[in-house]
Formats: sequence, C-alpha cells, structure tokens
Amino acid sequence: FPSNHKQTFVNQSREELKAIEGTYQSTRRADSTKVRLISLMSQRTAKLDKDGVLEMEGVNDLRGHTMKWKPIGKDLLQQVDGQHLLFAIRDGNGKVLLLAADFPGVQAERVRWYEKSKIVFFAAGLSLVALFSVVFAALSRTIRRLVLRNRPLPAPQPATRWLPFTTQIAAWI
Repeated sequence: FPSNHKQTFVNQSREELKAIEGTYQSTRRADSTKVRLISLMSQRTAKLDKDGVLEMEGVNDLRGHTMKWKPIGKDLLQQVDGQHLLFAIRDGNGKVLLLAADFPGVQAERVRWYEKSKIVFFAAGLSLVALFSVVFAALSRTIRRLVLRNRPLPAPQPATRWLPFTTQIAAWI
C-alpha cells in the first residue's frame, strides 16, 4: 500500500466474527499416507482478541509477526497493515467451513472435533500406556520364570484374570 493509503475496516458483530474462530488445517494434505501425521502438527487455531481482530497462530508475515485480520465486508477480512485477504466460506446453516486466502492453491478447512490434534495425541498416549502395560506384564513374567526357576510357577489368586496368549501377541504386534 502507498504510505498515504488508509485501510478502511467495517464494524461487524462479535457473534458473526466468533463463527470464524476454531481449528483449521490445510486442504492440501494426504489423508491416506504417512504425511497425515504431519497434518496433525500443522493445525492452526483462529481466535478473536478483545478488539475483534482475528489472529491465527503460526501464520506469520515476512517479519515473523503474527498476521492479524479485520473485516472489510461480510466474511471478508484484510490483513492489518498488509494486503492479504481472507474469506470465510459458510455452509447452508451459516457455519464457517473454509477459510480461503488470496493464494489460490490452499484453503483452510475446519477440523472436526475428533480430528483435533490434542484429542488424537491424547488417545494415542492412552493406547501407548495400555501397550506398555501389557508388554511389561509379559516381560516381567518371562524374566521371573527364567531368573527364579526354583520358585513355584505363579498361580492365579481368586478373581485374578490372566491375559490370553493371543492378546499378548496382539500387544506385541
């Protein structure tokens, strides 16, 4: 912009702008390959600050500052002190599904709740804890059998349930 050009923004209700808040990921991703893990790491959260300025974490300008957008029309936002545009695309119910930038190759789509990286990593962590518990139990029994050969074999106490061999194999696999 020329130095004498003043950006003109419009006032939009906070409720309309709040509809844009959420977690987004690039539409250019690989859903069926190993690259899917990388898309979990590249999710961005869009938030409104107290002044109604939209900020998207991890989206920086050339100086390394977080880009901020203000509305210049209905669902059309312009970068504060910049030229980049952002357009919110809504479905028939008025929910924002996509954010389209002025670069035509990529759009940002809203992430469904069960695909959010925090939920996926939490579930993966729980799965790993269960896996390590099963593997540790099998290893400890095997080591006890080898090291303590003279000791009688462990016998189940009342109400004790051993994991079946097939479950142990599945945990190892």
